Amino acid sequence: MKANKSGKSGKRSRKVYLVGAGPGNPEYLTVKATKLIKKCDVLLYDRLVSYEIVKLVPNTCEKVCVGTSHGLESSFKQEKINELVLKYYRQGKNVVRLKSGDPFIFGRGGEEIEFLKKKNIPYEVVPGLTSAIAVATAIGIPLTHRDYSSSLLIISGHRKDSVIENDWDNIARFDGTIVVLMGVGSSLEIARNLIERGMDPFTGVTVIENGTQKDQRIFVGLLSDLPKIVDKFEVKAPSIIVIGRVINALTDSGFITATNLRGTLKNPLDSIILARRSPEDGSKER
Repeated sequence: MKANKSGKSGKRSRKVYLVGAGPGNPEYLTVKATKLIKKCDVLLYDRLVSYEIVKLVPNTCEKVCVGTSHGLESSFKQEKINELVLKYYRQGKNVVRLKSGDPFIFGRGGEEIEFLKKKNIPYEVVPGLTSAIAVATAIGIPLTHRDYSSSLLIISGHRKDSVIENDWDNIARFDGTIVVLMGVGSSLEIARNLIERGMDPFTGVTVIENGTQKDQRIFVGLLSDLPKIVDKFEVKAPSIIVIGRVINALTDSGFITATNLRGTLKNPLDSIILARRSPEDGSKER
């Protein structure tokens, strides 16, 4: 009988892996994430992890979806997820806790390692490409640009406690590119809060649904039109919202066009430029 890496004969080392699944397309998985997924005993995965990634696990692996839908009650609250992790670990199984994007970017990874530490469970965190950056990059939109934006702010459109809000005063004054995750369900509040606190309603916006995947859709418009975009085109999660002058500049210069964006999509009709108006142009449309 061979000894494992821990030096104990006949006994396999156990560990819980918190793994980032990236933005959705399995080609953007890290090499390490792919290796762990292909050999795990139990896969506890979030709802937003794509089916193409989930099906990489071996047939012997037990798969449990523990995700929630925004705005809906779920039987898998965080406490329940923690209980499952503990149960499978105590059964002697290697557990992969698979999260969309990166585990520590609005993925509750910090809360889960607090639980693992409390229970003295060995764990390892495997980073993933966060959709906040990868999705825009994959369609050719630079979130920073020396001429238009030298800083980046990532915020969540969904808070743990609905009483606690984002610091909209400072966010509205932010002179850079803003990326909103989990924001389509609160697009009206996002646009209203930013505009009421001084952000130009003609600031450019890009909404990307199912980024990097075959059914990806992209919409480019203005901050004032954000709720209309989400409502008219029935935009669903997972989606990211990119807000900033870099969108205006790249649209007006012809860098962002429906034709250019179509090159990243299976269906050319899924790429729509709704408006081309820069803050300096006032209400003039061109």
